[in-house]
Amino acid sequence: MKRELLLLLFTILLVYTSVAQYEVSTTLNKISYTPSLEFSPFVGSSHWAAGDNTVTAGIAGTFTNSIAFKNKYLLGVGTGFEFTLFDDCFAIPLYANFKFFFNAKKQIKPFFNVSLGTRLECFSKYENVVLNKTSEWIETRIESKTICFPEAYFNISFGFKVKYFIFSAGYLFKTGQYTYYQLDNDYTYKEKFITSALEIKVGVMF
Repeated sequence: MKRELLLLLFTILLVYTSVAQYEVSTTLNKISYTPSLEFSPFVGSSHWAAGDNTVTAGIAGTFTNSIAFKNKYLLGVGTGFEFTLFDDCFAIPLYANFKFFFNAKKQIKPFFNVSLGTRLECFSKYENVVLNKTSEWIETRIESKTICFPEAYFNISFGFKVKYFIFSAGYLFKTGQYTYYQLDNDYTYKEKFITSALEIKVGVMF
């Protein structure tokens, strides 16, 4: 009797172990690494702290590293670059990203995407550096150094994927600040702004 009971328990344990291994293997097979590279022109308006509104436009490029679950839910992090036209600064976005495919089995796969994070807004600060000084004259040189400030970054979009090609359109929200240095009297002027813009993204996803 004990032998039959032990054999039954062993059989149950073996079946349970096999099922558990199959479930783990199936789950792992549904998880994959999915990188994407996108380029996106944008155009919109900036509202300044002083009350003015100006038109803004530029181009950005982003690289996102994502983990895909069941080829439907993508969680990842990304970075990239951003250049604004008629401005002497650039920005580096750092963000978390979530992408949801409504139907991953179709040839044309529609999706929803949202990114949230910060952007390091960088610009060059110019300074007069004294090289040599006497009672009669001063020798100076203008030097520049790059300074970066953290600002807010948010993007929401809808799009579709066809094979490796992805296309989306959405809304971009970001904050920033304009900094002006006057070398003559070492004057510094800073003003915050909020930008909202329409953004079109084109890229590839592997």
